[in-house]
Amino acid sequence: MYLAHKENEKKQELTVHLLEAGQYAQSEGEKIGIGTLATLCLQLHDAGKFSTEFQAYIKQEDDLPKRGAVNHSSAGAELLMQEFKNSPYHSVQDMRLLIELISYTITAHHGIYDCIDEDGEDKFEVRLNVVEKEKLDEIARLWFEEMHFTKDMLCSQMRKAYGEFITAFLKPLKQICQNGQTEGTERFFI
Repeated sequence: MYLAHKENEKKQELTVHLLEAGQYAQSEGEKIGIGTLATLCLQLHDAGKFSTEFQAYIKQEDDLPKRGAVNHSSAGAELLMQEFKNSPYHSVQDMRLLIELISYTITAHHGIYDCIDEDGEDKFEVRLNVVEKEKLDEIARLWFEEMHFTKDMLCSQMRKAYGEFITAFLKPLKQICQNGQTEGTERFFI
């Protein structure tokens, strides 16, 4: 059994955690037209917990390393980027943007960070090159197996998420930019 969380004797199985998080994201995301997009983010956010290192860390009984000592937040983003980097989808600019936005969301799920720092250094790319290729392949294999997902299913979900992304964000944002209007922009800017 792969663990997601452990507190004293209470344990949460990783697949259950990812599926429940995905269901919650679906219901909340549907309220603004991005149910599938939100589901993908949450189903991938803790994929790195399938790693041997994370499982060893969480299953320790004594002398637990400091919380956060094992990076788990980059693997889901790297998995997504790896799956789509050589696909026809990657050549579609808006799809690449969506993949990067989902990847950022996953890597930032324990705290946001600047993609480019004040010195112009690319912090996003640094977060995406953390997991060694062999370990990422193993995490991806386990994620697909444990989540009962196929690569075709992932592509199908990405196509749905892409439609939601266009409808919920890009079209309204394009309309705002073309009209030069500021009313309604609070949806895009906090």
